[in-house]
Amino acid sequence: MARNGKTVQAVAYIRTSSAANVGTDKDSDKRKRAAIEGYAKRAGFGLVNEFNDAAVSGADPIETRPGFAALLDRIEGDGVRTVIVEDASRFARDGHSFTHPFLSGAKHRSTAGNRA
Repeated sequence: MARNGKTVQAVAYIRTSSAANVGTDKDSDKRKRAAIEGYAKRAGFGLVNEFNDAAVSGADPIETRPGFAALLDRIEGDGVRTVIVEDASRFARDGHSFTHPFLSGAKHRSTAGNRA
């Protein structure tokens, strides 16, 4: 997405809920990354960073997740305002976990229907 001729920067967030799906021999991260990268490319976003939380439940509060905490630090520090995830459930399994001010007004658009 370009604004005023400049590509809008975005960051990617990948959360894998099960330890059984974590590792270089697993496809969960690869699949999610491909969906995020494909969407970003089609929508014209420039991915500038990726944040991960492996084997973290969607029911865990977002403030207890190291990858998500680093993502929030990045957003608050340099003005990137777009986070791309494979699906909104990667943030949390229920709406009650969307308590951070960044997420409270977030618009949710899944990459799932937009895969390459």
